[in-house]
Amino acid sequence: IYGVNTPTKWCIFVSYLLPAGPSSASMTISIKGLDVIVQSEITNEAIYNRKYKNPIWPKSESGITIGIGFDLGYYTPSKIESIWSSFLSVAKVNKLKVVAGIKGLAAKNIITNNVGNIKSVEVDSHSALEVFYSNSVLIFLL
Repeated sequence: IYGVNTPTKWCIFVSYLLPAGPSSASMTISIKGLDVIVQSEITNEAIYNRKYKNPIWPKSESGITIGIGFDLGYYTPSKIESIWSSFLSVAKVNKLKVVAGIKGLAAKNIITNNVGNIKSVEVDSHSALEVFYSNSVLIFLL
């Protein structure tokens, strides 16, 4: 089942130390394949703007998630800064860095109580797509 936490689930189940595949195998994914993932994650831009442009907590062991399945619970503050500083103001990036590595009920409490005004961070759909294509997809291909 696809949803906003699909990349997080992939990270849990896929080892980064995959055995070598056959020499004829390719880890190339088509644009159409990526579009299916994006559509499964956010449905369309209108729904993204209504439901996902601000941080959410997708439940379970997820961290606070922004953009298209970018789970801050699985990143360090420095990595968040290096990825998002081209798209968000320093103040907003600093808010995201505070929740780096926080998952599960602790993340839920932060969102529920809007600690640090985290819900004020807004990621436009263009930036979300760019980070998804340039960063999130690469995690699965490495």
